[in-house]
Amino acid sequence: VLPRFPLDGELWKGKGLFEETCTCVIRRKPTDESEWVSLWKDVTYHIFDAPEYPGTFEDRLNYAKKLVGTSHPILRIIPMIKCLSLEHLEKELHKVREADGEGLMLREPGCKYLHGRSRTLLKVKPHREDEVQMVGRNIEGKSLICKTRSGNECLVKCSAWDFENPPLVGSVITVRHDGHHKSGKPKFPFFLRVRKDVTWKEVLQEE
Repeated sequence: VLPRFPLDGELWKGKGLFEETCTCVIRRKPTDESEWVSLWKDVTYHIFDAPEYPGTFEDRLNYAKKLVGTSHPILRIIPMIKCLSLEHLEKELHKVREADGEGLMLREPGCKYLHGRSRTLLKVKPHREDEVQMVGRNIEGKSLICKTRSGNECLVKCSAWDFENPPLVGSVITVRHDGHHKSGKPKFPFFLRVRKDVTWKEVLQEE
């Protein structure tokens, strides 16, 4: 079913189902085979590169398309369009965000494949901001323990200086994040600043 050639991509179960997709990967295989089949039933693999094929990005993508075809039951080629300008980029990013997507990936035309982080592959996504209440510190994780508007506790990443000099317990802080989990907790929150102009009670009343 699968091509005997390395293909770079991501598992996908559906829009808004990131946590369910992660569950498929980290969960141990159950003894009941039907449960395992049901768990992976809607998971597909979306491809954006063929690392070991020689040539430019365009060459690698075309090779991947030939391997996968147009009706593979599991594999999908991620659609690519040419970015014409900054205005075009902002327009496409807005469309993705309106559809509750995270952002866009930019690939340098004609580039070779490089393992690890590379300036030829960039992620473009707007960060969101929200207020949470400072609760304490997580010593083991070197992070801040905070409470969200929904009452859930979450761990907020911060700089080493901010960890050693944390905001006062009970204070309102602004965090940058990448959206919310279904539980209401922010995704990848990072401490930005202390809000001295509002109280936590006033933040809750904003809703």
